[in-house]
Amino acid sequence: MGSEISPRLGVLLRLWAGHTFRASYNRAFRAPTVTENFAELPSAQVITVPTPPFTLSGNQELDAERLDAFEVAWIGDLGRRTRLSVALYRNDLEGYIRVVPSGFYSSADPPPGWPLDPGLLDVPPPGGCAGIPSAFEYENIGGLVNRGVEVAFDLVPAAEWTLGLSYSWQDDPEVDDLPPLPLPNGSARVPVNMPPRHRLNANMSWDGKRFYVNGSVSYQDEAFWTDVLGPAFWGPTEQFVVVTVGTGFRVDGDRVVVHLDAQNLLDADVQQHVWGDVLGRKVTTGVRFRF
Repeated sequence: MGSEISPRLGVLLRLWAGHTFRASYNRAFRAPTVTENFAELPSAQVITVPTPPFTLSGNQELDAERLDAFEVAWIGDLGRRTRLSVALYRNDLEGYIRVVPSGFYSSADPPPGWPLDPGLLDVPPPGGCAGIPSAFEYENIGGLVNRGVEVAFDLVPAAEWTLGLSYSWQDDPEVDDLPPLPLPNGSARVPVNMPPRHRLNANMSWDGKRFYVNGSVSYQDEAFWTDVLGPAFWGPTEQFVVVTVGTGFRVDGDRVVVHLDAQNLLDADVQQHVWGDVLGRKVTTGVRFRF
């Protein structure tokens, strides 16, 4: 138990008409969850292949994660119908809470029912890892630095039209004091998520008196997810492109609107997390009434 202070500071400067500079800083905390404090989850104790059992334990001595976020941005009107914005950010995370090995099997202490030569447990696996874990525990294990850039462009060429383009780039996290863990394929990775490096979105809309049409094309780069139990459950998500379109017809002004919307029109395999659902095409239609 305890208390934390979360300061926030922001500065807006409008040096001339249509151009705004923004700088901000804030500190946030994430307290450990009940699972991270008190978990006690043994795995199955019967093995028929060389996959040893392990126990996952909570840790009541965990500190809260601390995030310091810095951002600098510029928003400018490039004429009456055009706006451009650029933002740079840096997020420093300390006290990162992750599941890490807290014990390892050896020839002197093999897992129950181990079918192979116990001496194999003393042979270091490739990648500089410590060995085969017998126990895992939640721990504060160092820090992360995430940094990136976001750019957005908006254009209104006519009263009925709106066009937009946005792009974001995020660097691979800078990792402090996190040892790599072995993957089933023999390689090793540090236990942090690798976010999509590139994201791109283009959108347009046309809004007439009776009809309206809108659409967007979004691209997301591949990612690698480690926020699940053990390296055996880690894995990547592939890059994907999503096309979304929608149209509608107004009856009696805005009181009745008949609409048709198609998400992921090209039926791409969209998976946001390695253990998330694979989403395909979704088409909906309906009638909205305003009273």
